[in-house]
Amino acid sequence: MTTREYMNRPFELKRQIRIKTSQLQGIRNLINGTSVVISEIPHSDSPDPHRLESLLAQSLDLELEIKKMDEDLAKATAEVTTAINSINNPSCEEVLTARYLNFKDWTTIARELDYCKDWIFRLHRKGLNLVRIA
Repeated sequence: MTTREYMNRPFELKRQIRIKTSQLQGIRNLINGTSVVISEIPHSDSPDPHRLESLLAQSLDLELEIKKMDEDLAKATAEVTTAINSINNPSCEEVLTARYLNFKDWTTIARELDYCKDWIFRLHRKGLNLVRIA
């Protein structure tokens, strides 16, 4: 794993959590939209007679995955924060924090720190070289 991949873990986890949360919302919408029609003739409208049970199981599985990913996100964020704080270069720390903990794009970082993009990229490279992965 490269230093950049290590530092990007919180961003990737946050992205995956958003995707799973969206999937969970879709399943919940299906569950809430499910209704029961009572008739004298027993038959199944869907090929899966246990559709509601299946959706509830999927929902529970996704909730557990999201919870695990939230724990992983907290751990990864703490590790990245420790790595950034250990480099002892305030300018590099500022750029790395903005990029990897606040998830800001390069233009925003340059504008907020009042540096040109080229200087931001130099500080970023220097900062990544100073980071020591535990």
